[in-house]
Amino acid sequence: MKDLVAIGPAENCSILLNQIEPHRFEEVYGDMEPILASGKIEMVMAPVQSGSNRILKLMGRHYTAERWSALMLDIYRNYPAIRLSTQFMVGFPTETEDDFAATLSLLDPPLRLDEAHIFRFSPRPTVAASRLPGQVPDDVKEARAARLLSRFARRRI
Repeated sequence: MKDLVAIGPAENCSILLNQIEPHRFEEVYGDMEPILASGKIEMVMAPVQSGSNRILKLMGRHYTAERWSALMLDIYRNYPAIRLSTQFMVGFPTETEDDFAATLSLLDPPLRLDEAHIFRFSPRPTVAASRLPGQVPDDVKEARAARLLSRFARRRI
């Protein structure tokens, strides 16, 4: 990211910041004002995964939902031409209805996302979380994904 900032705004290009980890983006965000303001950044895709800090900690993430939200809201307010995108994961082991409600709340005003990619946790042999107790049933994952998609779609109208 620091190299990108050093290059500065180039002519005839657009930049997609895709799959940028929120804590890494937060580290360089203050230095990126010139390139953010240049109009060359078309989209920022910073995956939040969950609105529950408990779940984020279990996932090994190095940020909180509040820090992600503050960062995205700052971009939304100060650089309105930049499209905002994220990823959500529903059904991570031990995810409760309260954890999921915290995820839903990330779609509440004032933040407005342009894209949201919704994934269901899938246990895989090489993924440590697959061995955690409290696996969420597939039907619950499907229902939560549908609710999240519905909430996102209503916010886009």
